[in-house]
Amino acid sequence: MIKGMVRVLQATGRLSAFGVLMLATACAASVDESQDSQDPSVTTEGIIGGSNAVAGGHPWIVRLFNNTSSPAGKCAGTLISASWVLTAAHCVTGSGNAAASPFNIYMYLGDYDTSGFGAPGEGGNWEQGKFASQVIIHPSYAGTNHDIALVKLETPAALNQRVKTIALNTSSITSGTGIAAGWGATATLNPLDPTKLESTILKRAELTVRSAATCNATELSSNHTLASDEMCAGNANGNPSTCFGDSGGPFIRPVGSGHQLIGVTSWGSHYCTTYVVFSRISSHLNWIRSIVPGV
Repeated sequence: MIKGMVRVLQATGRLSAFGVLMLATACAASVDESQDSQDPSVTTEGIIGGSNAVAGGHPWIVRLFNNTSSPAGKCAGTLISASWVLTAAHCVTGSGNAAASPFNIYMYLGDYDTSGFGAPGEGGNWEQGKFASQVIIHPSYAGTNHDIALVKLETPAALNQRVKTIALNTSSITSGTGIAAGWGATATLNPLDPTKLESTILKRAELTVRSAATCNATELSSNHTLASDEMCAGNANGNPSTCFGDSGGPFIRPVGSGHQLIGVTSWGSHYCTTYVVFSRISSHLNWIRSIVPGV
């Protein structure tokens, strides 16, 4: 059994196929938005120990593909402006830790059910397919911490009820809870089992933020102790947690009547059996704003 750190999604593409690239535009139909919500009628496991999100409940989440290798790697990201997506650096690398060619990065905005455009339960065809025009990895990223990157959309997103941006957190979060979301693996025992790899429906889970000391006392420390720009959350047994396929996705918290992005899903244990680690937004805020002013 392989021990130590494994990225929550291997952007090397060993887990899933890239598939057919199909462009879609959002329709003008009106839907009720239910941000940061879950479907109370659904109790199936998702992410790990989570549940189905409500369609449109996370309008800032982005599905991201890296076609650098074959088959392509799948990740997630967060729309922080009409033109920029924030994700994990390891999701958009090419050779080594260098940025992949923008030509190899493709994204879907406004997605919920990945089984098809306008799939049942989505309330219409809201997906927008976008190629990247620029990929910028944090200059301090070397395969461990500072696992954060910015991807510019080839054309700006058409913002609507299902495609929205999210505000960035400006303070260091050390306690409380947050919401993680993604289409990743739904089992802790063996996420490499192809029958348990990923969900077609967007999942979400509430995770408790933990201290660095708590997380460093687990198997996570066999790779490295948490750096100051990292935070961890979840439970010691990995339930709830994020897993393979959730990398780069949002870790958010409700603030007033809205939400803030507090972290980017980065890494965890090989079988997703303990806490998960996020790149702190507050630690990288100056870098993000130097590239995307006004966020």
